[in-house]
Order: sequence, then C-alpha cells, then structure tokens
Amino acid sequence: MIMNQRYTRTCFLAIAAATFLRSSHAGCLVGDIMYMEGDSTGHIGLECIDDSTYEGSASTCGPDGTFVEEIQTFRCPEYCVQCGPRGLGAALCLSTPTTNRDCDQAEYFDNNAIVCPDGQ
Repeated sequence: MIMNQRYTRTCFLAIAAATFLRSSHAGCLVGDIMYMEGDSTGHIGLECIDDSTYEGSASTCGPDGTFVEEIQTFRCPEYCVQCGPRGLGAALCLSTPTTNRDCDQAEYFDNNAIVCPDGQ
C-alpha cells in the first residue's frame, strides 16, 4: 500500500509539472496544428520584386498565443509572377514566366459565393 501511495504521488507531481509547463507557454493554434512561440506559421506572397523574388507577409507564433506579422523577402525556385495588384496571394511562384488565366480574384469572389464548411 505504501508503494502505491508513493507511485500515485509521483505520478500526480509529474502530471502537475507537465501541465504547468504547457500552460505557462501559450501556443498558437492554426487548424489542428499547435505552434509554439517563435515557430513560423507560414507566409503568403504580396508583390513580385523582380523575376524571382517577392515580398511576402510572414507569420510567426508570438507571446501569449498571438500572431506576429512581418514583411520579408522570399525567393522563388523559378519565376515570380504578379497576379493582380499588390495583395495577399498576388505574388506567385510558377514554373513558367506567365500566367494562362485571369488573375482578377476580386471579380471572381464578387460573382461566386464562398461556402463555409458549415454550409453558410
């Protein structure tokens, strides 16, 4: 019986310590992925600077579960193609130097409904 109490007390202390460590370092939840402070959560292109580089908005997990946005320069493996005016997703990395489609996203979303997973 004494051995069980010692084991139970040790397990309780280990669980309490792990819970404290996890709760004292808030993370950033993106979908079903938990990022820790300082982790990159991704970036998206804003505007091509030249044929192979672009400015993008980079996001990292900051203190207390907040996201920190920063403009950075990135390099495409092949070509950077500007798709519309500067904006989220406007700088694309492609394997060819031109796009073969209409890049005007604003017009697309004006004419097509966006349906969320809950159907609304």
